[in-house]
Amino acid sequence: MNDLIRRYGVTITALMCLLVAFWLLMLVVVPNITLFEQSFRPYLPVVEVGGPKDVYGLGNYAKVFDGSIERSFFGIPYMIPVHVMTFGLTIWYSIVVTVACFALAYPLAFFMAKIANPKSLPTLLLLLFIPLWVSEVLRAFAWWIILAFKGPLNALLLAIGAIDEPVRWIVGYDGVVIGLTYTYVLFMLFPI
Repeated sequence: MNDLIRRYGVTITALMCLLVAFWLLMLVVVPNITLFEQSFRPYLPVVEVGGPKDVYGLGNYAKVFDGSIERSFFGIPYMIPVHVMTFGLTIWYSIVVTVACFALAYPLAFFMAKIANPKSLPTLLLLLFIPLWVSEVLRAFAWWIILAFKGPLNALLLAIGAIDEPVRWIVGYDGVVIGLTYTYVLFMLFPI
């Protein structure tokens, strides 16, 4: 803090601290508190908000355990609430994406830090950043084309003999895992 005051003066430093505090308060803290408070209230039409039906309760949290579906684990059937299963799948696939990102980012970070020529690092970083400059919608369409049943990924894997018949990447969670890994691998690479 003393370095900031010495470099920019008391006024600019105080202004920067106030702007950061305002940003954190208005864009992080207040929305989360509001969301938490709203989670205890029923979902009502706008005209009924604040009326007699607008009472605090745990009804929204009780709905998490409604609507059970039958699943099986190693052939043993069991019933599980659909929202609990969705939460569990979210946790599972976030772990899978994190491990995949680490498996891709760590060797690349090691290469860039220890092996690559320092003169080539700006070019490597540029090559890594270029995909982030493309619109998210355009990237989603590009992945849809790449992962299509008769798309380039299946054509490549068939050509090198890695698979015997095309894979439906978009059906299920495979495409989601690939897309999320692609999106977040740089966010793991740069801190490493």
